Amino acid sequence: METPTVENTMHVYQYITIHRRDPVDGRHKTPRWSIINNSSGLLIGTIEWYGPWRQFIFHAQPNTVWSTGYLADVQDALALAKADYAASKAPKTATLF
Repeated sequence: METPTVENTMHVYQYITIHRRDPVDGRHKTPRWSIINNSSGLLIGTIEWYGPWRQFIFHAQPNTVWSTGYLADVQDALALAKADYAASKAPKTATLF
């Protein structure tokens, strides 16, 4: 897994931080986002593309527990991931002067 850095930090919440991971292997075509616990620094989940549903999904690590506050942050992170990916796929327009 790519080491989280300031450069790939997407958003910092009170208890979790979201880090974007661009595809580096041939298996993935879309970026993934790691969800890191702020106090422990451990990976507690990921946001990734799920082809059968044609949308980004949240995948929690085993043996993790989630409060409503954490889940609200994850829901917000899913919306940010979708917007981030859409923005990266938007056609680049040239500025004419």
